[in-house]
Amino acid sequence: MNRIKSAALTAAGTITALVFLGFFASVGLVLMGGLLAIGAAAAGAAWVASWGAPAQENASA
Repeated sequence: MNRIKSAALTAAGTITALVFLGFFASVGLVLMGGLLAIGAAAAGAAWVASWGAPAQENASA
């Protein structure tokens, strides 16, 4: 009986740990994806600004 109890507790603990790990991993991936998207948008805006500035100077000149 004790073996069955300990096996059930071990299985429950393992499943719980896997569920928590999956949850935190998905949350982390969403946060990292958001940070990457924000970084990409900021880098793209900076690139467009640096690329557009000489064109404006050339147009005015």
